[in-house]
Amino acid sequence: MDPSYLFLGEDEIKTRAEELYKRMTVCDLCPKKCGVNKIAGELGACRVGTKPVVASYKSR
Repeated sequence: MDPSYLFLGEDEIKTRAEELYKRMTVCDLCPKKCGVNKIAGELGACRVGTKPVVASYKSR
């Protein structure tokens, strides 16, 4: 089974990447929503920087 992102167009991938970087400047990516600027090197409650490792996911 191929990952679903492989079927996205280049424009959609760019749009999603831009949204991710925007959210990382006032981080709300994990449930703690600490608001740190990960792009500037800050580490919030989760202690994860700009290159997180995904341990698991749930497909929709």
